[in-house]
Amino acid sequence: MLNSSGKSVYKDGANPNFRLVCGDSLIASFDEGAGLIFSLNIKFTSREAKNNFKAKANPNFRLVCGDSLIASFDEGAGLIFSLNIKFTSREAKNNFKAKMNGKFGSFGTAGADISSEMNKEDMEGTVSITGYQMGGDPVKLNQILSEHVIECNSNDIEKCNPIVEAMIKYSRDDFPNQITSTPTEEDMFKERFVPVGEISVDFQLSDIGMELADSFVTDEVVEARRELLDELNRMRFYKKALEDFEENYPYSLGTRFGPIKGRVAENIMNLEQGGRMYKSPNRAMSTYKKIKGQIDTKLDEDIKEALEFSRTSVSFEFRDRTMQMYLDGSMNCHVETVRGKSVKNAFCSSFEKVNVQLDGFFNDKEYEIFCSKVDDKYHCTENGSEVYSVTKTNPYYPLFI
Repeated sequence: MLNSSGKSVYKDGANPNFRLVCGDSLIASFDEGAGLIFSLNIKFTSREAKNNFKAKANPNFRLVCGDSLIASFDEGAGLIFSLNIKFTSREAKNNFKAKMNGKFGSFGTAGADISSEMNKEDMEGTVSITGYQMGGDPVKLNQILSEHVIECNSNDIEKCNPIVEAMIKYSRDDFPNQITSTPTEEDMFKERFVPVGEISVDFQLSDIGMELADSFVTDEVVEARRELLDELNRMRFYKKALEDFEENYPYSLGTRFGPIKGRVAENIMNLEQGGRMYKSPNRAMSTYKKIKGQIDTKLDEDIKEALEFSRTSVSFEFRDRTMQMYLDGSMNCHVETVRGKSVKNAFCSSFEKVNVQLDGFFNDKEYEIFCSKVDDKYHCTENGSEVYSVTKTNPYYPLFI
């Protein structure tokens, strides 16, 4: 049986009160002769069940007992292993993707392939091994993960070999037995398979003459659920994108970034309460209005303002060197040499002024480069002569803003 929130309310006898509250049988019979007559009788096992039904008298009947009969559903089991690489910079990650382009061997050899390529390109990072199991006995997989090292430095990938070998052995020997062998008395109540795919509903109770009160799940409720779910997914995306930004941005983010992350987390916490709209559809709209009143609606605007410092970077070429300027969260300027001979010293107080000290043949020479902003682009000069410069979007700037 499914209720109006789309959730099974029977669950293979797990609820001993089901038959007391909802009844326990539909009796159908056919009479053959000159014509075909189909009759259906509803049998209730208790007065409480009968009183609960009373056509249209109790709008909670379909919520508690269901409103349609399940014809079939698919069950299955699955085992997923994953190997995750964490790079020290976004540039290293992009270079690795371009080099490897997904060309790994098997799960057993992928770690060595990755380590070899990263060492060849002088990259650093960490490799972590994780697993996920549906059906069978997931506790056994958790035991394997807890007994082995599951994260290694890319230069010392051999430390992860035992967990890889253990997981391959588990997938070959242990996991298949969990879903094919006859369960012991101890394992009798463990789910060997879990529902997968869609549930096939044969017919509604109203199709066979059981007239029920209108569902609590109106079009308005469906749209409200969808709205909150979309907003929750958006906030979770923000959370991940901001974490990536914090991890990869090479300079200090200042004091405004922490509160922004906290506000995103608070929005997520409030939006997750939307699950109550499925649990109690009879109170769905009051739950929706309460959550809407708790959502921080200024967050988008404030994220953009807080990260504005990272939006632009200025690249310029000078004396066979290519240098790039960035701002940090406190609006301090930083210069990096991108290409060419090493720069002995370079610093900028802002994008408007850069001091560069180069190694000279006999002595070091200092230069001052001035940049002015015109129409959102910086134009740089040194001693009156134009310096080739490019104003572009900072490669670290989050793309979702």
